[in-house]
Amino acid sequence: MSNSVEDEGGVGGEAELEEEDETGVEEGGDKFGVGRGLVGQVGQNRIPSGNAMAVIDDIVKNYQKEQRKKRRKQRRKQRREERRRRKGLKKIRPPRDCRVSEWSGWSPCSKTCGIGEQTRTRTIMKHARRGGKVCPVLEETTWCGSARACPNKIYFNWT
Repeated sequence: MSNSVEDEGGVGGEAELEEEDETGVEEGGDKFGVGRGLVGQVGQNRIPSGNAMAVIDDIVKNYQKEQRKKRRKQRRKQRREERRRRKGLKKIRPPRDCRVSEWSGWSPCSKTCGIGEQTRTRTIMKHARRGGKVCPVLEETTWCGSARACPNKIYFNWT
């Protein structure tokens, strides 16, 4: 214990310059809690101001958290733009031509004697859209039978 001016609280007496208030935070620290005493509420924990590594770690942790938020926000924006782009592409689709099945087999002749008809058909598998080629003929008919007369039938009575 020396009798210097500094010890007696004279000029440069640090004991009188900063006193602790009732909240537990000493006066003289800046708004970020750097200074003496305990730092105010940072995150969930109070960080002692004398522990510089704890303050730096907290700053780094908060910075990394903000960067993750920014990256997530940017990814959401990119996905939205990609969906809009794909949706726009769907609107400009090429024309689709009509698609039909193969011809069915010929039906039996409608007459057992004389001249008759037989048909074959096909069905539409996909209709034409957006200006595609229209569907072709779906039914064909042809003549069948013979030119000989049917026995026991008189078609015309000229007498």
